[in-house]
Amino acid sequence: MADLREDLTMTSGFSTIAGSVLAAYINLGVPAANLVTSSVMSIPASMAISKMRVPETEEPVTRGRVTIDRGLEESPVGCFFFSRNKRN
Repeated sequence: MADLREDLTMTSGFSTIAGSVLAAYINLGVPAANLVTSSVMSIPASMAISKMRVPETEEPVTRGRVTIDRGLEESPVGCFFFSRNKRN
């Protein structure tokens, strides 16, 4: 894993609240909605801080072009998930 992705993963993980700590705070009377909201709101902020700490210097592999492998169309599972609307 690249340094950027590793730092981003660690920073985002440390910025959110652990489940056991969340349960402890809820037992102390803190509203659960406030705790979950603050935990979710901290993720974009941690991503911004991580990008400032370890800037991306290489060109990303998916920059400008993303290809999705949809598999074989003859597959029953593939046809179910990637069916096209054939209405005229």
